[in-house]
Amino acid sequence: MANTDIYPFGQDAEMPAGYPIEDSLNSNSAQKALSARQGKLLKEMMAQPSVMPSLLQLGDPTNIIYTIDDFMLAHEYDQSQGIDNLKFSNDLGQTWTTVTNTYGTVLNAFMFADGTFMMACKKDEGCRIYWTRDFATFTEATVIDYDGNPYSLEAGKTRFYILKPRNKHVYVNGVEHYCFWDYIISTTQPRMWYAISDESGVTVRAAFAFGKSTINGSTLSARHGHAFEYNPYDGYFYALTGDSVSECHVLKGKYADNNGTHTWTWERLATGGGYKLTSVSFDEGNLFAITDYTESALASYKGVISIPIDKIGLTTSIGGVVFPAKLRYWFHATEAFMRQGSYSGVAALSLGVTVDNHGWRFIGTDYLGNSKHLIAKNSHNFVWVDNDKNVRFNMVTGPNNRGDVFVVYSTPPLNVSGEGWLKLSHQKTYNLTEAMRRSGATDFFEGWRGHCINYDT
Repeated sequence: MANTDIYPFGQDAEMPAGYPIEDSLNSNSAQKALSARQGKLLKEMMAQPSVMPSLLQLGDPTNIIYTIDDFMLAHEYDQSQGIDNLKFSNDLGQTWTTVTNTYGTVLNAFMFADGTFMMACKKDEGCRIYWTRDFATFTEATVIDYDGNPYSLEAGKTRFYILKPRNKHVYVNGVEHYCFWDYIISTTQPRMWYAISDESGVTVRAAFAFGKSTINGSTLSARHGHAFEYNPYDGYFYALTGDSVSECHVLKGKYADNNGTHTWTWERLATGGGYKLTSVSFDEGNLFAITDYTESALASYKGVISIPIDKIGLTTSIGGVVFPAKLRYWFHATEAFMRQGSYSGVAALSLGVTVDNHGWRFIGTDYLGNSKHLIAKNSHNFVWVDNDKNVRFNMVTGPNNRGDVFVVYSTPPLNVSGEGWLKLSHQKTYNLTEAMRRSGATDFFEGWRGHCINYDT
């Protein structure tokens, strides 16, 4: 089974309370049977005492803004003191390389498996992407737009931003692809991007541009991207968008690289407010997603869902809103449930599901919610848990190989444009792993080694 953030849950239309969810110990290769010793260690590990936190004790903020594997990126920033440094570590913070930040506000970051680091940054004149392999020399990446021409800087516009920075590596025909999208508040022609690192550096290309690229001779409008993911089970890419009813699409794309000639063939599978989804992953037959529902007609249909891939596009109507006809719930957050923890039941569960190797599950609402979070263990029976700083988060980064998960602070004033918090840098972060353990979940991400547990250490 491939690495996913959300796991299969069976065939019921809606799971009964207490339905057991079995998490696989995922890797990119076939699973090996556990030895008796490994099984005993796993049983002991899963039996470690822990309690459901009643209040998250966040502790002191950190400046870690991205992490994957053994890599960490920190932003040392104090405008009043004139401090603006980027700090890089390849050993989980034991040693650091410090670089003066002349690149702008960091919107997006990714460390390729080959050791190439790339980051997207914004200045007044527009957004650029840089890459480095030694943290001493930073080279601007080649960025190719939807029409095969070089991408042109667009003053004032935000490109390349992603809501949940990647913590895994995705390979297409043996080549690592970093897929991301434009999460844009104020423009209407978002792109779906993919980056490849090779001997000449990083090249970024637009796979699709809403309002520009055509499907069956016509264009599609969208406010911003919600997901752009590769499904290793069928070899297709899936792109999902928002935000209004007419802008929520599910696209299926086929990609080919013929000796450096990159081609895409796209088809539209579905459109409608019921397909306003984020945080997409797959198994052999299903697409898993978080609902981003804010339509009043769908107030009781928020949750973590599964849709059979061959049924995407089959729809029904609820209060005039087009809705997936064959979805199944992993977690059903009704309107009454959401009102316990969010403003007027409006907030979406857009931060995705973070799952550890002890059955802990964490879901955050978007910035429209309040400071509460959804937490469960070994079930889909989530409870609302507040934090002691009364702050909201707009993204999650990690885990890394040590099991560190960081949540990025976001409590924007009501008079601040949404573009004001589309960034990783200048933001405080909190170590969610330490906060969970401090608050009673003593085994949260304990023993984590990438996407599997190293039982022999």
